[in-house]
Amino acid sequence: MAAARTIEPVMLDPKGPVITAIACTVGAFLFLGAGGAFVYVTARTVADLDETGSG
Repeated sequence: MAAARTIEPVMLDPKGPVITAIACTVGAFLFLGAGGAFVYVTARTVADLDETGSG
């Protein structure tokens, strides 16, 4: 029977300050874009609910 191996954490190699800054900028744009899309869809949904009549 094989011995159970424990999973050890893997340390990522640093890529340098320029790559890190680019990655953080891209991540921030993606996060803000997703937040903006959420706000836009929510606002449009609320506006469409106000426009619908009872008939």
